[in-house]
Amino acid sequence: MHFLLVGQGIAGSTVALMAEKAGLRITNISLPILSNASMVASGLWNPVVLKRMTLVWRAADMLKALEDFYPWAESVTESSFYHPKPIFRLFHNVSEVNEWHSKCSLPVWRDILKPEVTELPAYIQAPLGAGELMHTGWVDTRAYIQAVHRRLQFLESVFFEEFHYDKLKLTESGVVYQGIRYDGVIFADGIHGWQKNPWFPRTFMRPTRGDVLTVSDLPDDWNFVLHFRHFVLPLGENQWKLGATYDFRHLAPHPNLLMANEMLTSLKSVAHVSPKVVETQAGIRPNTKDRRPMIGSHPRHPQLYFINGLGSRGVLMAPKLAEWLILKINDNISVPEDVNIKRCFE
Repeated sequence: MHFLLVGQGIAGSTVALMAEKAGLRITNISLPILSNASMVASGLWNPVVLKRMTLVWRAADMLKALEDFYPWAESVTESSFYHPKPIFRLFHNVSEVNEWHSKCSLPVWRDILKPEVTELPAYIQAPLGAGELMHTGWVDTRAYIQAVHRRLQFLESVFFEEFHYDKLKLTESGVVYQGIRYDGVIFADGIHGWQKNPWFPRTFMRPTRGDVLTVSDLPDDWNFVLHFRHFVLPLGENQWKLGATYDFRHLAPHPNLLMANEMLTSLKSVAHVSPKVVETQAGIRPNTKDRRPMIGSHPRHPQLYFINGLGSRGVLMAPKLAEWLILKINDNISVPEDVNIKRCFE
């Protein structure tokens, strides 16, 4: 079978590699520069919602798929972008410390939380210390997307151009685009699906804008990921990522000076540092109203497939979601109901 794949952000890149592994032929149409949220994303993965100290939906399944997929993807693309690394969550009060220890005694948490409280360097204002999370890390999303794009070029299965939705023709047995017939199309078009895709359940999306800063001049030994209200991620070569914000109201994909100042102020409230801003970036995340991703086929046009709505957890969820989607396409195995895109159509 031959499928058209629209988009090549985190989700589209993962589908492309999964499809190749499953023996599906795909042709990708994308401009990676349009995958704004994926290119801007910090790439952090974490199975815990740290604000509420709850596990991410199907955390164990997501972690297993992630830890299998990205090392394999590095070998296939002959690239490096996968960086397992612990995350330290700053404790702000005694109740957070007590909650941490309480969860550490539960079997489901034992492989994720370390019970010992970690002391941080003196320049971090952390009188109560921090908790260490395991099975966490980050993917260099820009390097990942570029590596997959090179792979698609090697396979001669990519058109580096913008996709025009009005030129896609649906037939009884597939689709036709620019005179070429395909057995179907997989839309991994992120926020552009919400903006332009006429078959996409637009009203179910609740996009959010996120701002991220690249900063320099933090202490040389800041080689760990810290989560406080925001996060700090070391990139090497005297650079760190600082982010991210969540803005439901202002959806222009341009950096916001007020958001940048808020993040810098927040960082200085927990650390004696004087960072310099190297770069400011922003992207629009494809969040959904029920905070669940959406995959599967269109209820009336089964040749149209979707993977979207991964929000801020694209790196964590993409491998398992892509696996489910390929199983749906290849073997007609139903995707889990709580992520089935059919729930999004009125």
